[in-house]
Amino acid sequence: MAWNEPGSGKNPWDRRPSQGPNLDEVLRAWQRRLNALFGGRRRGGGTGGTGGTAAPGWGPLFAVIAVVLVAFSTFYKVDASEAAVIQRFGKFDRVAYAGLHTKLPWPIETRRIVPVREYGSTQDQQTMLTKDANLVTIELGAQYLRDDPVKYLFRVQNPEDTVLQVVEAAIREVVGQTTLAEVLAASSRLVVIDKTKELAQKTLDNYGAGIRITTVNLTNVNVPDAVRDAQQDSNKAVEDRGRRIAEAQTYRNDIVPKAGGAAQAQVLDAQAYKARVI
Repeated sequence: MAWNEPGSGKNPWDRRPSQGPNLDEVLRAWQRRLNALFGGRRRGGGTGGTGGTAAPGWGPLFAVIAVVLVAFSTFYKVDASEAAVIQRFGKFDRVAYAGLHTKLPWPIETRRIVPVREYGSTQDQQTMLTKDANLVTIELGAQYLRDDPVKYLFRVQNPEDTVLQVVEAAIREVVGQTTLAEVLAASSRLVVIDKTKELAQKTLDNYGAGIRITTVNLTNVNVPDAVRDAQQDSNKAVEDRGRRIAEAQTYRNDIVPKAGGAAQAQVLDAQAYKARVI
């Protein structure tokens, strides 16, 4: 039938643009490609029609991902400066040091890394009283090593804060037993540092923190500006009091023997007069 025959029902001037591929066809095409890539199988025996549509092949992909995750969770490496603490169902099981190791996959076993050979440090500035009731401001710092990774993780909460608090408490106690002059003097300051380190380490050992303090530093020791003048006046008053007490003791040591000698002489004179009269 010609294009202009009557009854053909077609309008030769009504030419609409052809539509693109159907969305379902696009999805089925991608499905076939993924199926071929991951080893999917076809359903049905025919090659045509819907019976030859490729079945999804996600199983092998999931298997590969699972194997990778298990391997990533099982094998691990520990650096020379670290220690790995292994927990099984949340409970401590063992410690692994430098090298390549294996463990049961997560969530059965987990690992926590502790830098056992890296120095930790803490520093702060505190104002405290000396033995002779003077205020002194001290900038202190401390370095430490995590000797026992198990104690470090499980025996003390916030180990870094604990080290700072312990060192501060130790320096306060030591300075409270030391005069201001001794704290300011470079030679006696070394004694203050040694005593502080010893006392702080003893406290950490009592806590079972697994931390060893290596150095304690007093980087800056000064009298606070706000109380410097008042503190000097107070020190002068103490010195004046001591001087007057010493002068009084000197006078006493001088006058008391003289008075005693004069009294003894009077007694002897009285006894001699009595002997002459009688």
